[in-house]
Formats: sequence, structure tokens, C-alpha cells
Amino acid sequence: MAKDESKKRKRPPLSTQKKLIFTAFFFAALFLFVELGAQFTYRFFGAERKWPIVAWWQDLGQMFERHPFLVGVPKPNAVIERFGIRITHNEHGRRGPDEVIDLSTNVYRIATFGGSSTYCTGVEDKNTWPNFLNQMMGDGVSVHNFGVPGYTTTENLIQTALLASEVKPHLAIYYEGYNDARTQHVLGLRPDYSHYHGPSQIPTLRLNQTVPILATVKLYRGVVYRLRKSMNAPVVKPPAKRSAGTRAVDEIAMSIYRRNLEQIVALCHAQGIRVMFVPQQVSDGDLPAAENLPHTRAQDINFIMDAHNATMKEVANEQGVYFAGRVEAAKFTEKDFFDWVHMTAEANERLAGLLKAEIEDLRSASSNR
Repeated sequence: MAKDESKKRKRPPLSTQKKLIFTAFFFAALFLFVELGAQFTYRFFGAERKWPIVAWWQDLGQMFERHPFLVGVPKPNAVIERFGIRITHNEHGRRGPDEVIDLSTNVYRIATFGGSSTYCTGVEDKNTWPNFLNQMMGDGVSVHNFGVPGYTTTENLIQTALLASEVKPHLAIYYEGYNDARTQHVLGLRPDYSHYHGPSQIPTLRLNQTVPILATVKLYRGVVYRLRKSMNAPVVKPPAKRSAGTRAVDEIAMSIYRRNLEQIVALCHAQGIRVMFVPQQVSDGDLPAAENLPHTRAQDINFIMDAHNATMKEVANEQGVYFAGRVEAAKFTEKDFFDWVHMTAEANERLAGLLKAEIEDLRSASSNR
């Protein structure tokens, strides 16, 4: 009798469906617990001390928008403040405060082109070298910053053809080299950089970030990023030629860089724009390999940049355009950079001073003809 009663009191085994529901609730609760922990960690111990949803809303992805020809462009009137640095875009979609485009003959207009080193990632609007140059040149001169993070001579060529006419510059300054060096030793490199560089601009400009990222996902990405960085592994790694990781210049990639510079000169001449090529400067410090130069070793970056700058100088001489020799001769060192290529405010001011002297020489030579 007692055995029969104990059998009745035994719970029936859970059905498979109930087991699945229980398991799902368990993992959902576990994930929620981990997510809350990550949220609080990000808020109270993260670099910016913000809730992830706030950080997402203020992320770089809010600063750029998709473009049919250029992949991504600066979003007009966008503002971001990160790590105490305020970055703004004016109504024309260019870095810096509102600008007045005076097309009268009373104003000498200068357009600056390049990548993030012209856009000047990492410093306030007032501390970009185009802004310093604008201040140094004084009344009667306006400087318009067309720099965009990640842009190469390919994008700058398109900008020159289709967008420069908005300000009708008398002079176009091209600060180039580093972003084009990304294509060194890329297998199957296309002449328009479309199969590697173009797609890589989507994550660079955060164009693929359309919904808030959970703190758990941010934590995972951060850990993976730091692990890859510690191993000097590039985030986006294209297929490599056999010459990758050697001190050799990829002549195919360099020929595309040369062609782009020549095409830029032709487009400027067709519009009556004078050209100044500026050799890009990089740090001489003992830094880890640059993740955005996937097939170039750290010890070879200065060598590769010297090769790009030499090509730029050759094109300038062949095409009869101005080459900024003062910048080439200047000694920028590790203390002038945040990383391999982005300059501090003080270095940007120094670069602007060198360019001011170059522009004065160029204008003086023009007036004496």
C-alpha cells in the first residue's frame, strides 16, 4: 500500500517540449544577467563612462552616410563628442564649422583633399591643419576641407571631378599616400580598388551599424579586436601576393597610385585649378604593425611611404605642378603623432605653417609671370 502511494506521489518526467522551454528560459536569463553586467561595466569602467545605447547614438556611424559613388560621405550638420573631442560637419558635409563659400574674385579659395589625416581624426575642429591654414592665411583666403577618413586618391579623384566645382578653388592641396599604401601586395588588385578598399570603407565609416549594439556584443568585439591587435592581425585581411610581408614595392599598386595622381592633375587643369602635392608624413616610432596596412610589416612602413612620396614627387615634376618640399624636408617624429599617421594639434599647426610658406611661394611665382 505504501509503495503504491509513493508511486503516485512521483512527478511524471518532463516532456521534451517543456525541457526545451525550460532550457530556453535558462539561457535567456543567463544572457540577460551577462548583458546587465556588461552594461554596468561599460557605463562605470569604460573609457567614455556612458551607457552603450548613448555611445551607439554618438558613434562615428552617426557622422557618415552611404553614397552611390564614394561608398560613404560626411553627413551634413552632424556633431559628435567622444573622449572630450568635438567633431562637427557643416551644412556642406565637410569637417569644421559653418563656412561661407564666397565665389567672388576677392577671395582666394583653397580645397584640401586626403583621408583621415586631412579630415584630422583625433583633434578638435579648431586643431585640424586645414583650419590652422585658414587662420594663418588671413583675410581674402578661404580653406575648405574635403578630407574623409579612409579616402584614397581614387575617392579624391572623384571628388575633384564632381565636387570641387562647388567651391571653385584656385588651389587644390592633396595630402596623399598612406591610404593608397593599403593596397600594397593585395592579390588581384583592381584598378579602382573596388574589391578590397571599397568594401572596407563600410566598417571604417560605421555604415553597417544600423541598430544599437548590445553591451555583450561590444565586449566580445572589444576582446577579439584587442587579441587581433596584440597579434598584429589586420581586421580586414585581403588575399596576399607572395611578396607580402617583405621589403618590396608592389609596382602594380604603385602604378595605380601614379595614374590616379596624373588623372587628378588633368582634372584640375581642365577646371583651371592649380595643384599642390604634399607628401604624407608618418611616425618614426617603434609601433606595432598598422592594421590598415595588412601586408606591410611595421619595420617597412616608412620605406613604403618613402616610395609613395617619391612617386608623388616624380608625378609633380613630370606634370609641372607644385610639390611641397618643405614638408618633405621636415622632421616629424613619434611625438607628433597619436599613431602611425594621425597628427597632434601641435603637429597640425606646424604642418599648416609649412604649407602657408609653400602657398606664398606658389602665389608669388604666379604673380611674377
